[in-house]
Amino acid sequence: MPGNEDKADRYRRLLLFLVVAMMTHLTALQQRLTDTLISLVSSVDRSARPIMLMTFPS
Repeated sequence: MPGNEDKADRYRRLLLFLVVAMMTHLTALQQRLTDTLISLVSSVDRSARPIMLMTFPS
């Protein structure tokens, strides 16, 4: 039945669109989390460096 095939095609396209949108969202979220983690590690490194230099002088 052509009507059911059209409906199934629309459903598949919608599902594909939703999957692509979710993947895009997750990629952006991953990038934000990576940037946040890099910033946090950098901040901890800056804070810990004077302590490390006092504890373990060269």
